[in-house]
Amino acid sequence: MQKKLEAVYVLFLEYFIVYFFVRRRYFKATWRKIAEVRLLSAAEAWRKKTRKRTKGDALSLPKG
Repeated sequence: MQKKLEAVYVLFLEYFIVYFFVRRRYFKATWRKIAEVRLLSAAEAWRKKTRKRTKGDALSLPKG
């Protein structure tokens, strides 16, 4: 009986720790980084595409 309780307790602790770390650290930090990298690379690719077609940078502000 006590071994069964210990096993359940350890499983619960592991689940809680994993859940906590996944929710806090992983989702907040890693997914934000991935999104930033993807957005930056997409913007860079779009800029390269548009630069070939237009004069100057499409995102640059008009001078004057």
